[in-house]
Amino acid sequence: MKKILSLIVCFTLFLSIQGYSQTFDVGELKEKNPSLFSFVTDWLGTRYKFGGVSKSGIDCSAFTKTLYILVFNIEIPRTAESQFKYVRGQGGLVKKDDIQTGDLVFFRTNTATTWHVGVYLDNGFFVHSANSKKGVIISSLDDGNYKKQFLMAGNPIDKTSLKQTMQSKDTIRRD
Repeated sequence: MKKILSLIVCFTLFLSIQGYSQTFDVGELKEKNPSLFSFVTDWLGTRYKFGGVSKSGIDCSAFTKTLYILVFNIEIPRTAESQFKYVRGQGGLVKKDDIQTGDLVFFRTNTATTWHVGVYLDNGFFVHSANSKKGVIISSLDDGNYKKQFLMAGNPIDKTSLKQTMQSKDTIRRD
């Protein structure tokens, strides 16, 4: 039974990767930043769990926090709203046209107190822990609600440091 379940999970991840590879250049991301590519493919399909902080279940802000620690070796705050305020405090907010790989992308949902966050990949796509039905997925900023609810993007570190980190880091730590 475990073997069948493992095959189903592997096949689902393969389909997820295939699904976004037709509109998102996976090879380009793998070439630009192998550690980001590895992290994303490793976490795709991980289930969403509000307040979750591990591979058994993770929410959007814990996902971005984990990605930043393991890929960029940067500590950021835990919640989406505090990540937004942190980036804003660093002067790192950018408009949609200026987003770069590795930037955090922020959304305001239908209520004034609900935030969502993901990490920009390239060509209008970002990775995030979406919801209890989808878990960690790759989505387009031009998709329905994401397009309407997009607030701002930015990075808690300056772009020069980020570019150097992305070029020099070729493995991620696995604790």
